[in-house]
Amino acid sequence: MGEDRGQGLTRPLFDRLAFQSTVVTPALFLAPMAGVTHSAFRRLLGDFGGHGAVFTEMVSASAFLKENADLSPFTKRRPIEGPVVIQFRMSDEDRVEAVIEKAAALAPLAIDLNLGCPAPKIQQQASGAALWRDFARLASVLRRIRSVYGGPLSVKVRLGDPTEDWRTPFLERLKLFEDAGVDVLTVHPRFSDEKLKRRARWELFPWIADQTEASLADAIYGFGEERASRPIARSILRRLSEGRLATTLDLAAAVHAVLPKEPAKRKGLSDPATRTFQAIRIAVNGELSRLEATIERAVMALKAGGRIGVISFHSLEDRIVKRTLRRLSGVHDGPGRTSPVPLPKVVRLLHPGGLVASDAEQAANPPSRSARLRLAERLSQHS
Repeated sequence: MGEDRGQGLTRPLFDRLAFQSTVVTPALFLAPMAGVTHSAFRRLLGDFGGHGAVFTEMVSASAFLKENADLSPFTKRRPIEGPVVIQFRMSDEDRVEAVIEKAAALAPLAIDLNLGCPAPKIQQQASGAALWRDFARLASVLRRIRSVYGGPLSVKVRLGDPTEDWRTPFLERLKLFEDAGVDVLTVHPRFSDEKLKRRARWELFPWIADQTEASLADAIYGFGEERASRPIARSILRRLSEGRLATTLDLAAAVHAVLPKEPAKRKGLSDPATRTFQAIRIAVNGELSRLEATIERAVMALKAGGRIGVISFHSLEDRIVKRTLRRLSGVHDGPGRTSPVPLPKVVRLLHPGGLVASDAEQAANPPSRSARLRLAERLSQHS
C-alpha cells in the first residue's frame, strides 16, 4: 500500500484503509513473509510502531487445525503487535469451515486467502496460484468461507498466468471476489511464473484499480443514467478506502463532491445524488433481474378479475414492467412486433400507456415526478 519511486517505500498511498467497519491508520502493512512474519518479529516491529497492521506468515489450513493457536508462532499474539491479519493457503479439499471458525475465534483484523504463491509444492496441494487457476474450486472455497464468516475478508493475488489474454481471467476473478463480498484485494504485480528478481509490473496498477471503478461507474450509468458516473464512482471508492462511507449521508457527500447540491436546489431539481442512490439500490438488490419473474408470479396468484398495479420510478424498471405485462396480454414485442406463435392472453391491460402523477400531485409530492403506474386485470384462467 505504498508508493515506490525507485528509492523504496516513501509513503502510504492512503492515510487509512477500511476493513468493513474497522479503519486502519496509517494504511501501511507488514506483508506476509514465510519464515519472517512470525509472532516474535511482529512484536519487534510493534516496538518501533509506524504501521497500521501486520500479516502472519502464510498458514497451512490443514496444519492450523492441528495446532494450538495460542502457542503457534504463526498465530499467537500479543497486544503490542497491533491488528493482525491471518493469511491462509487452502484448497477445497481442506476443512474450510472448521479452519475459518477457529481463526475467527482469534478475533483477527481480517482473514486473508493467498491465491498467488507460485511455489511448486504449494501448487501441488491445489492452493496458492493453483487455486486461483481453478475457477470452480476457488468459487467453492470463497462460498464456504462466507458460509461461516461475515467478517473482513481479503485475498492476495498475482496477475495470473502469462498468456496474451491474461486480463480476461483476471477480470472474471475480480467479479467473483465482488460477488463473494471480498473486502480488500492485495495485488502482487507479477505473473505466476515470475521470480522476485523480475521487476514488478507497477505500471499495471492504474488499470487494475480502474476495473473496480469501471464496474461501479457502469452500474451508476446503466441503472441511474448518470452522465457523471465515472467521477462519482472515483469519489465513492476514495471515501470507502478511507473509511468515510458508513452512512447514506456519507454516500450523498461523495456524490455532492462531484455534483454540488445547491445549483440543482436553486433550479428546483431533485438532489443530484438521487440517480446514484437509485442505481446502487437496483444493482445491490438485483431488482431488474428479478422484476419480470416477480410480476409473472404475482399475476398467476390472482383470481379472474383481480388486478395488479406496478409503480416504477425508473425508465429501465418501467420498460421491463411494460414488456412483461404486454407479453402476458398476448402482445409480442420482438423483432417486427409479430410473434411466430400465438401468446396466451393472461391479462387485460388497463390504461396501456400507464398513469403518471398530475401536476398538483407532483408539486405536493416531488418524488412522484418520475413514477409511472401500469395496471392489468387477470382474465379467466381459460382465456
